[in-house]
Amino acid sequence: MYFVTDGETQSLLDACNSPQQRLIIALARYGGLRCPSELVGLKWSEVNWERNRFTVHSPKTEGQGKEKRIVPIFKELYPFFREAFETAPDGVDKIYPEITYKKSLGSFIAKRAALAGLTLWVKPFQNMRSSRATELIEIYPAHVVNYWLGHTEAVAMEHYRQTGKAIDKFYEQASGKNAGAESGAEHAEKGQKGAERGRIGKFYH
Repeated sequence: MYFVTDGETQSLLDACNSPQQRLIIALARYGGLRCPSELVGLKWSEVNWERNRFTVHSPKTEGQGKEKRIVPIFKELYPFFREAFETAPDGVDKIYPEITYKKSLGSFIAKRAALAGLTLWVKPFQNMRSSRATELIEIYPAHVVNYWLGHTEAVAMEHYRQTGKAIDKFYEQASGKNAGAESGAEHAEKGQKGAERGRIGKFYH
């Protein structure tokens, strides 16, 4: 597994040539969609701008009676969704009419990475989805995240949840590094001073 940072995502976005290309990256990294399969069924008519939600059709889970799900237009995703909508051709409902189930996006993501000067990580789209799954579970209940991303808890634990770079902030949170907590050296110094005060107190008493 590889955790895709916001900086790496931004570099890929900057290497895109159009709003539609940028939306592919954003949907993978910030929408958590399976790419390309879940791009195929996206329709502008199924985007609810009033409630900031959109419908995702999932070929992978339709055999389990879960042929579609409703996903939030996350705040990180919204500007790319809106930009693509405002530049979409009139009269075309499918967001990606040129993408089919058999189409590979491997060359697309490889070219974006090359233009961005990035060394492309393994399984690029799966790891963007995995990174999003890892972020969301830190904020929302597991059953909600699993519904939004269209997988079970068992599948999430086996294939999507990761630590990697994502765990750094939890080390800082646990140690209080960003909450004004004293460092180990400061703590040791205070402990030494306390011991000295204790010795002085004994001497005078």
